[in-house]
Amino acid sequence: MAENTSNTSSVPQPSFIDWAFQHKLLMLPIVFTLMISLCGGCFAMAYISGLNTIRKNPLHKQSVDLARENEAIAQELGSPIEGGLITEGVIEIKDAGDHGYADCVIPISGPKGTARLFVKATLNETKWTIKKLTASLDQSGKVITLVEEE
Repeated sequence: MAENTSNTSSVPQPSFIDWAFQHKLLMLPIVFTLMISLCGGCFAMAYISGLNTIRKNPLHKQSVDLARENEAIAQELGSPIEGGLITEGVIEIKDAGDHGYADCVIPISGPKGTARLFVKATLNETKWTIKKLTASLDQSGKVITLVEEE
């Protein structure tokens, strides 16, 4: 008698859906981890996009550039000097972006220290004009006036 050594009967393999349904408790942490990761990624993308938008703002750019050009600030903070988010104050824009004013604080930092820029500016016909700009250096406590129009 010849025995059939090959196994011709095929056992159906369970699908992933069947396996997941049978192992619900094992799937919960996996699903929650994926959901948290996706939400965290979306939040990070929104944060980075917002940060880039603020750094491209003409008032922010003008203020930080003036601080970078000042020798006393560059010596105290080191180089490069980076601007942070506008943390305090008011920026009000009227008439579809043609007119407005700003009275705000911009933190700046370098490799040696940090400072805050106090900005007062007006917006006329889509162009920011800085009326007063002072820098308060956190380590030494010095206050440096960069712009003061009367």
